[in-house]
Amino acid sequence: MPEADAVATGRMLSQQQLEQDLRSLGLQGGMHVLVHSSLNSLGWVCGGAQAVVSALVSIITPAGTILMPAFSNWNSEPAGWRNPPVPEAWHAAIRESMPPYIPQISPSRGLGRVPELFRSLPGVQRSAHPVCSFCAWGRLSGELVSGHARDCQLGERSPLGALYRADGHVLSLGVRTNSMLHLSEHLADWPGRSTERQGCAMLVDGARRWVEFEDLATDDSDFMLIKDDFERETQDTRSGMTGQAQSRLVRARAIVDYGRSWMERERGNAGSVKSEQ
Repeated sequence: MPEADAVATGRMLSQQQLEQDLRSLGLQGGMHVLVHSSLNSLGWVCGGAQAVVSALVSIITPAGTILMPAFSNWNSEPAGWRNPPVPEAWHAAIRESMPPYIPQISPSRGLGRVPELFRSLPGVQRSAHPVCSFCAWGRLSGELVSGHARDCQLGERSPLGALYRADGHVLSLGVRTNSMLHLSEHLADWPGRSTERQGCAMLVDGARRWVEFEDLATDDSDFMLIKDDFERETQDTRSGMTGQAQSRLVRARAIVDYGRSWMERERGNAGSVKSEQ
């Protein structure tokens, strides 16, 4: 919600109250957790994104790990841009002049203020993927972000795969987003599965180059259906209010394994109705 509307509710959310809500949801010290967030959804937070990041760090402690997306999808094949598209006449010039991905400075895009602030937290490590990087802080930070393969943005050789192997959790803070379902796509055998050519600017031996690679063509149009079915058919979702927003905490392996089975059963079914994430 806009800040003025959040103020008009007459409720202020402090870091202490935020921690209480997150603990009630089931967040605990020592967890390894992927966080998706919408700061505006929480209401008026005293301290904004800093209060949210500080609350997460206070609860998880260095014994656990916080993982957040840090996607720099501005650095991608311009022919695939949709929000907004750019003229085809620009494509070659973009490929030639796009600044390279540099983990220390390349900003994230479209993820909100919390992950962008988290990116600058002392001790955070960032994965090397030039388009779909993740940032991590805590005990398994190096393990989660290392080995992020260029041709496996969101699959087994990405931080999502590492979190799955670490038996981590996903916290959806004021959003329904759960990117672990992209790992389900990589693991599942579903009709129409294919790869697509992608590109980005990166440093190769110290020189800026436009690099192309193949990766799975992903499709999140049925993710909301999967999440709705998962919550209805299993007991693996803990939900509750965080400030003024509904939030969810799920075990990563549970949603990935369910999503894999769902996709193999339902994708390609002419009777299924898809919805936007």
